[in-house]
This record gives sequence, C-alpha cells and structure tokens, in this order.
Amino acid sequence: MGLQKVLVLLAVLLLVVGGVLRRIGRARANRRVTRLGTMALLALPVCIIGWFVLLASQEPG
Repeated sequence: MGLQKVLVLLAVLLLVVGGVLRRIGRARANRRVTRLGTMALLALPVCIIGWFVLLASQEPG
C-alpha cells in the first residue's frame, strides 16, 4: 500500500475514532475519554497537511 493510501486511511480512522470517543465521553461525563477523542480529532489536520505535502513533493507524471 502506498503512503498516500495509508495517510487517507489514518485520517478516516482518526475522524471516526475521535468522534466516537468524544460522544462516549460526553454521554458518560468522562473528561478523560472526551479529551482523548478531541486529541484524535486535532491530529486529523496534521494528517491531511502531510498528505498534501506528499502530493506536492511528487514529480508530475
């Protein structure tokens, strides 16, 4: 699997896991789980930026 596919898969995984953890944390009033979900969602832009940098660094063609 190429690095691009891994980055896209990681971004989707972070989005899903972060959203689920935040929802569970809020429902149970568990601050630690909510914070963990927030950190996963905050890591998402880093993954997306890395994907764009990877695309920009490739030679055309």
